[in-house]
Amino acid sequence: MKHTCHWHDDAGTIQVITALPNATWNDAYRAVEDQMAYIASVTHGVYTIYDLRLSAILPQGVAFPNLQRLISQRQPNQTLTIFVGTSYLA
Repeated sequence: MKHTCHWHDDAGTIQVITALPNATWNDAYRAVEDQMAYIASVTHGVYTIYDLRLSAILPQGVAFPNLQRLISQRQPNQTLTIFVGTSYLA
């Protein structure tokens, strides 16, 4: 798997997903599936931090449809998602 996923705090309010080098779009979809499962496991609001510093570039392939699919998935208690190390998206 090309990412790690864990709770940053014991209360389960902050989730951290770290993308590993050479991730594909399928790896990104699996990371979002993990994100949704973690958030669904609790009833309170959850902040998610995607740490993309180890992932130098976007995966190969058409970016916009893939990005749209990724960001369209949400849980009702998903409060905020923060991306760290995404200068290539700016």
